[in-house]
Amino acid sequence: MPLCRSTFSTLLLFLVYFATQAQTRQADTAYYVTPEYRLPWVKTLSLVSPNWEAQSMAHWYVGLSGFAGNDQSRQTGNLNSLVTAVPVWKTGWDVLVGYVSRGWAGEGGYVRSPTNLKLTVPNNYPTLDFSYQTSQHAIFGRLKRRLIRTNRAVGAGIWVSGGARLTSNTSFRETVLLRGITYARQRQVVDTIQINIATQTVRPVSGQVELGIDYAAPIGKRLMLDVFVRRYWGIGQALESTMVYQSSRGNSQTAAVTANGEGWSLGFGLYYRYATRHQLTQR
Repeated sequence: MPLCRSTFSTLLLFLVYFATQAQTRQADTAYYVTPEYRLPWVKTLSLVSPNWEAQSMAHWYVGLSGFAGNDQSRQTGNLNSLVTAVPVWKTGWDVLVGYVSRGWAGEGGYVRSPTNLKLTVPNNYPTLDFSYQTSQHAIFGRLKRRLIRTNRAVGAGIWVSGGARLTSNTSFRETVLLRGITYARQRQVVDTIQINIATQTVRPVSGQVELGIDYAAPIGKRLMLDVFVRRYWGIGQALESTMVYQSSRGNSQTAAVTANGEGWSLGFGLYYRYATRHQLTQR
């Protein structure tokens, strides 16, 4: 009889142990799901409650842009059109980081684009050109406001933008001396002339303000294409050329040309969205 009780007790303990293990394994199976069967929370929510959906409200992005445009100089005095300032065509690029939310966007970064000044002597053959530029390093900040939304994506649409840029100017000074003759046919007089051109950096840092229009459209799950046109106005002078004209008959004139980054540009960029914030809304 004691043996039967001992056997019964042992059997009962084994049954309790196996039952406990089965419940534990069942709980573990329900709690731990293998990664390949896990669903994103957005999809899980739509399966559980089809009346709710997640909308993208804001995101961070990084971008790379390329552009082409021109720099326009300002000239006071013309020296009888012997030396003139001409626009300079240029290309550049920038890298940026930005944040967009509720129809507003802010971005900033580094841009590689110098300020240019170009002088030409058109009456000489061949034409003489003198080109100068600052260093190509600048930083910028920009604020955007969406006017028209063209897609459900957060950053898609037509935007108007405004911003500012700071450009570093490498210090230098260069002097050019031109000598030649002019001939007045009606009086048959030959005149010897001399033009002294001194070009230098005005200040170590100059600035520009900008206004622009952007059109952004998604081209993938995380990529956005941006096409833009921008107009720039200079703040302060970056480069200056001072010219002094003298002739053998005693005539003397002065003129000056300044460059501050004024001009326009047209380009496009690619933006990559790397962090998105969602908001749950009822359909």
